[in-house]
Amino acid sequence: MDFYTTVLRKSAGYWVALCLENGLVGQGINQKGAIKELHEAIALDMGRLSRFKR
Repeated sequence: MDFYTTVLRKSAGYWVALCLENGLVGQGINQKGAIKELHEAIALDMGRLSRFKR
């Protein structure tokens, strides 16, 4: 997938980025940090899934 829908929300002093397509989340002290963590979670998840598609 080339793009994902992301919802950003501030919760308890942290920013949370939620990917609507796969339910993964990232958390950071600012929006940029939360999105960076979400990118890492998506990359890890895609790597995990690619191992099972072989």
